Amino acid sequence: VTFTNHFVTTPICCPSRVSLLRGQLGHNTNFTDVLGPHGGYAKFRALDLDREWLPTWLQKAGYKTLYTGKFIVDYTIRNYDPPPSGWTVFDALVHPFIFEYYSPAFSLNGGQPRMYPG
Repeated sequence: VTFTNHFVTTPICCPSRVSLLRGQLGHNTNFTDVLGPHGGYAKFRALDLDREWLPTWLQKAGYKTLYTGKFIVDYTIRNYDPPPSGWTVFDALVHPFIFEYYSPAFSLNGGQPRMYPG
């Protein structure tokens, strides 16, 4: 998808991403920060925010879905499994390696994180 003109409802990365993928404002998702108690992967899972959202809607329409890159800052080496639902392939960066641009670590479909030095 390419957006030629796109606006977000909040300048905070994780709540903005959740809002975009759910089609809801942050105050409707109750996911309003990067880390707990108002954000973070544990809160994302506890609120079932991956139950009804863009990737599940696309899969119901017959599409395959892929997510790669930064998901939620608090998606870490301790809580990468299970990955969020709805993605055919989910390959996300895991914290604390999200901002290690020359040694990132990714978890493919909830598997053991793998580092990519250099």
